[in-house]
Amino acid sequence: MAKLGDEHQMYMHGKYTVSTGSDVMYLSYKLTILEVVSETVLRYRYRAYPGREATIALSRTFGACRVVFNDAIATREYAHKHGLSFPKTKELSRTLITQAKKTPERKWLAEVSAVALQQALDDVDTAYGNFFQSTKSVGKKRKVGHPKFKSRHDSRQSARFTVNARFKVELVHERQAVLTLPKIGRIPFVLSRLLPSNASSVTVIREPDGRTYLSFVVRVQNEEAPETNRICGIDSGLASYATVFSVDRTTGAESRFQIDTPALLRRRVRTLARSQRALSRKKKGSKEPSQSKNTCSCSPP
Repeated sequence: MAKLGDEHQMYMHGKYTVSTGSDVMYLSYKLTILEVVSETVLRYRYRAYPGREATIALSRTFGACRVVFNDAIATREYAHKHGLSFPKTKELSRTLITQAKKTPERKWLAEVSAVALQQALDDVDTAYGNFFQSTKSVGKKRKVGHPKFKSRHDSRQSARFTVNARFKVELVHERQAVLTLPKIGRIPFVLSRLLPSNASSVTVIREPDGRTYLSFVVRVQNEEAPETNRICGIDSGLASYATVFSVDRTTGAESRFQIDTPALLRRRVRTLARSQRALSRKKKGSKEPSQSKNTCSCSPP
């Protein structure tokens, strides 16, 4: 369970009061804290098994999102080159999505959900924002490069749908569920763990090896952990995954136990080593090296 970030929202209201005297006017501000809400954003990822029709629709969606993404970058680069004003996301949405659907060259964009296309524009906006912020940063912070065009030959493809798409998750069996997306259809997936709350967005990802995954973003309210009389320290190791050392505050009793390395990690390391050996034996210039690279990229240690 990977944390994307913590959001702390504080709702406040205040009131200005003015006090007048013979010589001085006083301005004060009374602040009242109404409520403090703390929540965590989590991402849940599942393996999906789309059918033939859903696979074709997903390929169409990935391609449309890529085209809109590239058109947005090209439009902003043209404006920068010719000294025009920087096109905003709202303007790009009108010209590259709404009006483009009425042209013969881009009429096929109507076959794809408009929410996924809008999210592609938001990704362009985020990429430019990170790039501009990186140019202003001072120090040893990692520099972010200029947004690049996407290629149809890119190994990893994705499309994001927010709640505006009105996607629906249905539980079929204890460990099986179905995701329904607009203009794509039903996508079965393995429900390895239940979602703690309703998802705010879902990203459909196609990895280089052809496997499809669904990544849901949910918000969970933070709960205070119960107080205990023990203090624990965790030390990651080589022979074992980690060693946990704890001390009781009251009695001073010490305890220690080890967590073994997961067998899944060892299997992935062996698979990666086998794939890399096979890649080293491929003939350069043929199609086989690119296929082996896709296998290696999907077998991380």
